[in-house]
Amino acid sequence: MCFGPQKPYEMRTFLVQLLHKLISLLMPQNLLFTRNFTVEWGGTRIGVTEVTGLSIGVETNEYREGSDRDGQSVINPGLEKTNNIVLKRGIVRGDNQLYDWMKQVIDNETEPRDLTISLLNNQFEPVLTWRVASAYPIHMEWSDLRANESVVAMESIEITHAGITVVV
Repeated sequence: MCFGPQKPYEMRTFLVQLLHKLISLLMPQNLLFTRNFTVEWGGTRIGVTEVTGLSIGVETNEYREGSDRDGQSVINPGLEKTNNIVLKRGIVRGDNQLYDWMKQVIDNETEPRDLTISLLNNQFEPVLTWRVASAYPIHMEWSDLRANESVVAMESIEITHAGITVVV
């Protein structure tokens, strides 16, 4: 009595299938992964490899009345605070879209743009979307150039904004 395949190539296939089955049993089916996403502004898709800084928070205001004998402060929520968002991508010959936007800001010739960042499922359908209001770039950076390395040249742009809304 034999269990499983007998030939080496059949064994490899069998083990890969078994591993996938075990992973699917152990992982909840509703988990999302960060590898599939899109970034758009004004309906134009921007190909990027990384988005960082998607976060929101609230500043706190501390208040203590001078006659309070306990010396305890009251902490109240303050204004919304946001981090700047950084978009990174490989440099593509002839595509100066990010630089052109930065240059327009430097020359004071641009209006803020609304960005839409969508997390996609495995069928490449949006399942979670961040709407970024009134964004404009404040810093741009390119890869260091090194003659002894062979890596993809990257560019990144740091963007400030007026707030993030999350749509599920």
